[in-house]
Amino acid sequence: MRGMKYIVCVADGIADYPQDDLDNLTPLAFAKTPYLDKVASLGQTGLIRAIPKGMEPGSDRAHLSLLGYDPKRTQCSRAVIEAAGYGVEIQPNHVAFRLNFVTVFDGVMTDYCAGNLSTKESRALIEALNAELAMPGVSFYAGDRYKNIMLVDRDKIHLDAENIRTVAPHDIIEQKVDANFPTGSGSGILIDIMKKKAEEILGKHEINSVKRDLNEFPANSIWVWGGGKTPHIENIQDKFAVKACMLTPARSMLGLAKLVGIDTFDVRGVSGEYNQLYSHVAAISLPYLETYDCVIIYVDDSDKASHNGSVSEKIKAIEAFDRYIIGPIISALQKQDSMKWRLLVSAGQMTPVELRKHVADPVPYVIAGNDIKPDKVTKFSEESVKKRRHNIREGHTVLPVLFA
Repeated sequence: MRGMKYIVCVADGIADYPQDDLDNLTPLAFAKTPYLDKVASLGQTGLIRAIPKGMEPGSDRAHLSLLGYDPKRTQCSRAVIEAAGYGVEIQPNHVAFRLNFVTVFDGVMTDYCAGNLSTKESRALIEALNAELAMPGVSFYAGDRYKNIMLVDRDKIHLDAENIRTVAPHDIIEQKVDANFPTGSGSGILIDIMKKKAEEILGKHEINSVKRDLNEFPANSIWVWGGGKTPHIENIQDKFAVKACMLTPARSMLGLAKLVGIDTFDVRGVSGEYNQLYSHVAAISLPYLETYDCVIIYVDDSDKASHNGSVSEKIKAIEAFDRYIIGPIISALQKQDSMKWRLLVSAGQMTPVELRKHVADPVPYVIAGNDIKPDKVTKFSEESVKKRRHNIREGHTVLPVLFA
């Protein structure tokens, strides 16, 4: 429809399973979410299958799906996405891997983020790896805190990028690392870097000496995962004939947005609690509609809380998303007299607190606004939207419905 404006709000990881301690409700159903419920009552609800059947759950696939790309046809690894977010240039001969600094004790993955390593500490450790590893064709790039990038030059080191299989460190907490090392052609090189060379360099580093003295989790190992090559992805403006921008503090989404041709605005400079960051994002979202057809907002604090196994933090994040983002946005949109608008709210992908990792289960969504006939759902939750007549949509089909 000519002149229509769109806002997409994604709160990654807010969907979950019922909890005994929450009267057998999910954190989303238990949380106080009057504005999400209001949007649900105004729009059409249902479930999104962000991860296609038969595919392993992962942020790379789920986020591609939510932006309207079929993960079965468009491959883009987590490492490539985050490298783009960090501004790391990947050449055709490169394979990029996500690199976590982790804590391993007695061969067990104890902490996937090395005690929430600071960015300053991480950069010092990356410098040490680059200086001391001395392996031609391997280079390391600093990112945010424990999240970093490793590039492998396939002209110097043979890796079969399509057949290397890795697992995310947050999926193997309290498991033996030996059983979860990379597999496939060339994986032995990766294991050698992770298990021998990097552990030796990190073990003697002064940062980890101090951490051990303070009885903190040391960054005593690295974990590489999510590898891939730079893909060719259709520009989103060519695909949907919309000019879009993204507001997010998440580096991975900044990277994916750049790869698909979405203008990005990094809001990480706004510090403080949820209310400060979220209120800032909500306040600037509508003004951007003067320049763009579509504004996409992505936050992942609920996902982080799930990975950390904290129900209370997850509920806090859900309620903050409702109060400080959805509340101001839906209130402002309803006051618009001259602008036609549609709002999509999605749970992104499911990250159960109990499992502390992503699963492929469908998650709730709602579309409200002009020419959208409301259904009879009045609560935005996993169980409530199951009653909707059209129920489950494949993730990559939701944006086309929004733009139709």
